[in-house]
Amino acid sequence: MDDGNDSVAVCSGLARLMRLKELTLFPRTSLVPGDAQVLTALTALTHLVLSGMEGVEEEDVVALAHSMPQLRHLELGGQDLRGGVGMAAVGTLTQLTELFLENNDMTEQGLMQLTGLVHLQVLHPPPFLHGVTQEVVDRLWAAVQEQQLLLQQ
Repeated sequence: MDDGNDSVAVCSGLARLMRLKELTLFPRTSLVPGDAQVLTALTALTHLVLSGMEGVEEEDVVALAHSMPQLRHLELGGQDLRGGVGMAAVGTLTQLTELFLENNDMTEQGLMQLTGLVHLQVLHPPPFLHGVTQEVVDRLWAAVQEQQLLLQQ
C-alpha cells in the first residue's frame, strides 16, 4: 500500500561503514526525520555530500558537524539554514577546504559564522537572498584571510 510518503531510512545501513572516507547521497532522496543523524557514526568521513536531500534538518547538520571535525569537503546545497545553529556548527569545521551552499536559505549572520574556517579555499555561497549579498561574501573572505594570516605569524 502506498501512503504517499516517499521518505526512506537509507542511512542506518551506511552507519556500519565506520572507515568510510567519502559519502555522496543523491539529490532528491527524501530521508525520514532523524535519519541523517545516524551518519554521526561515520567519524572517518572527510568528504560528505548532502546537497538536495530532503529531510536533512538544521539539528542534523549540527550533529554531523560535531561528530566529523575532520571534514574537508562538505556540500549542503538546498538546505534551510536560516536558524543559524547549523551554520555555527559548520563554522567549527576548521579542516574544511571546500564548502558548497548553493540554493540555501540563510542570513548574513549565518554566513558570517564561517569566519573561523581557516583552511577554506572554495566556497560556493548561496544565491544573494535574505541579506546575503556579494558584499557579505567578500567580507567573509576577508575575515577568513585575516585568520589565515594570524595563523602564519
